[in-house]
Amino acid sequence: MARVTLNLSDLPIPEKVQKARRVVKAMTGNPKFPKPDPTLEKVTTDANALAAAYNDALAARETAARLTGVQNDKDAALDATLTALGGHIQAVSGGDAAVIESVGVDTKAPNRPVGDLPAPSNMTATAGDRDGEMDLSWDRVRGANSYVVEMCEDVEKGVWVPVPDGLTTKSRLTVTGLKSGARLWFRAAAVGAAGRGAWSNPVAKVAP
Repeated sequence: MARVTLNLSDLPIPEKVQKARRVVKAMTGNPKFPKPDPTLEKVTTDANALAAAYNDALAARETAARLTGVQNDKDAALDATLTALGGHIQAVSGGDAAVIESVGVDTKAPNRPVGDLPAPSNMTATAGDRDGEMDLSWDRVRGANSYVVEMCEDVEKGVWVPVPDGLTTKSRLTVTGLKSGARLWFRAAAVGAAGRGAWSNPVAKVAP
């Protein structure tokens, strides 16, 4: 006996909506199904609601991406302004720690040898602003000059590959170009004078 297979979990939302509408069209007036339960009107209503919500979400992501770009520009502008002010404070203070700290600015601690670096902690992965994007973040590691990030499609097999552009000086990274719907694992490691440190615990996330 044949069994109905919908495979809804494998369908992207636009294809799921199209499938619902195809079924409604095929069942409308079909003498084999005189009284569909739930009704075809219910299926159509739910499909239209999902399509509208999907379009709203797309628009929201586009708006968020635009606003994030504006935010990043403002962030860079303030960094440049404060860096210039820091140079002025350094010149005027003559390197006097008390004078520097009197205006609310920290002084750099003396360099101390740093050995093997620990693994970054609190590694997280969240959906990015666009399809196929993942935002990664972790706690900074003392003594790290940069961080490297790897990803894996099957953590049980343990085949890790470098993330494209996965070298960063910040404790965060946006990974792009991922296959939507794919479940991926990510990990990060700090890099310092002694080389690469231990890998963080892997985190898993389904790419949006």
